[in-house]
Amino acid sequence: MNAIQYTIEGGDLQFVTVQVEPGQAVVGEPGAMMFIDDGVTMNTVLGDGTNEGFFARVGGAFKRAFTGESIFSTVFSNPGAVTRRVAFAASAPGRIMAVDLAAQGGAIICQKGAFLAASQGVRVGIAFKKRLRVGFFGGEGFIMQRLTGWLADQISIETEQRLGKTLLSEFSADDELHREGPVVDAVKLIGERLTKGSKYHYEWYVKDHDSVNAFALPGGRVIVHSGLIAQTESAEELAGVLAHEVQHVELRHSLRQMIHTTGWAAVLTVVLGDVSAITGVLAHQLGNLQYSRTLESEADRAGLHAMARAGIASTGMRDFFARMRDKEKKTGDGIGIALLSSHPATSERLSEIERMAGQITCTCAPLKTNWPAIKAASIKIEKSDHATQRAANEPQGI
Repeated sequence: MNAIQYTIEGGDLQFVTVQVEPGQAVVGEPGAMMFIDDGVTMNTVLGDGTNEGFFARVGGAFKRAFTGESIFSTVFSNPGAVTRRVAFAASAPGRIMAVDLAAQGGAIICQKGAFLAASQGVRVGIAFKKRLRVGFFGGEGFIMQRLTGWLADQISIETEQRLGKTLLSEFSADDELHREGPVVDAVKLIGERLTKGSKYHYEWYVKDHDSVNAFALPGGRVIVHSGLIAQTESAEELAGVLAHEVQHVELRHSLRQMIHTTGWAAVLTVVLGDVSAITGVLAHQLGNLQYSRTLESEADRAGLHAMARAGIASTGMRDFFARMRDKEKKTGDGIGIALLSSHPATSERLSEIERMAGQITCTCAPLKTNWPAIKAASIKIEKSDHATQRAANEPQGI
């Protein structure tokens, strides 16, 4: 493997220009080539461009597929007598990092899709972070992270709603959910404004539990704890929580995360429409359901837009999370603030919410509710016999 000369240029949109000496070759990802000099030949090969036999190249192609790369590579060769250039650019903004493999012990482990170009002879393979069993059947396996979006798109809205209905029965069996009453009516009134025109048919429930939590099941079943309502200072604050949770449904975050966590076996049964056979598995997985910072930001952004469309002041979202963060800091243990345990209200998140809210135009008016009366009613629910123990399989909230 010969050393190559190169220069990296640009700021956030960088490209690398490689000097290809006579008789030398470099390999790049298909579509990464930015420009080439006359006299440089291009050949598409199976695998990573190493000079091996057919079966070895096929094996290399599958390895590249598993690591997020194309099964093909493009080899750029210089058969002439003078040095010529080839330039490569990434498909997304970012920084190009040059790595001397010899200085790294001959190999490095990097993120899927990180490979751009190298001298011919560099091999792209698989490094297992976890056991193969975990990769296929759950966790952050090497395949699931790449396929969750496609798999979610194969599940119809009708199947997703049946899944949510079946999962709801699991919670109803353990804990009484209020389906009517003044508190439920207030949640429903706000929720229906936020989901007007949605492709989902939403249902709203209040659970008699004193923890500060709320979550949405796939298909549009939203459950709010009475303890959360009791901690709000206004209807707009509850609207901020509901707006965020609703967007996890609208953007299919809940479904995608369940697919990512549960694995192939459960996913295939749902794709085929059989939701009853895996309800217990999925209900258990909900207890570990967490959203990435990217998904949380997406839900915040879309939630703020939903509040603006509904004519509800977006300050409610920021105010509620900020107060819960301050309360958690004051108590030191965060007991009862379940929605902050898996999705912290960090200063960065609050600042981003405020920044995004400042960019949205809203013709807003205060929500017409007797909020002190709603809070008082929620406190009465908290004191019921069903508010003594939290279900072990209950998902974390926002």
